Amino acid sequence: MAEKFKDFINWVLITQCANNLIGFKLCCENMFDKGAIFRWIHSSTMRNIPELVLSFCPDEPFELPYCVVTCGSLRVSKLELDGAILKMPNHFEFYQLKLLILVNVELSNEHSASCLFSRCSVLEKLIFDGPTFGTMTLLDITSTSLVYVSILNYVNNRESCSN
Repeated sequence: MAEKFKDFINWVLITQCANNLIGFKLCCENMFDKGAIFRWIHSSTMRNIPELVLSFCPDEPFELPYCVVTCGSLRVSKLELDGAILKMPNHFEFYQLKLLILVNVELSNEHSASCLFSRCSVLEKLIFDGPTFGTMTLLDITSTSLVYVSILNYVNNRESCSN
């Protein structure tokens, strides 16, 4: 069944590429290999998507593809990685990203987090839902356009409630 679904997604995204998409949402846990997921992400960004939602369970740190972080049409991005580490490419800029939602994502160090936020020049809304911060002791969010920040950390709340 998964193979038929994979073939269908390939057909829609790769062969029917004349039209722009208004969004792309992929929720697949561990059903598909990394190559297929990256191919679908790349195909969707080539079709001028303003919204990208990715929800899956990578077995290793997930590096956001370069095509995502340079997509000029992307306004909204939601990443749900089941606790996996989010890695960023070395050189990138989210040109038009206004809303970033990170769910169950680990930001591994201050440098990668700082790079992420400093390269979202028009970011207005940032939501962390269940984040982990690895060895980070400081979360530096520098932005002149940011008007809303939400950090929901359920793990620490449960621990403090039980003591």
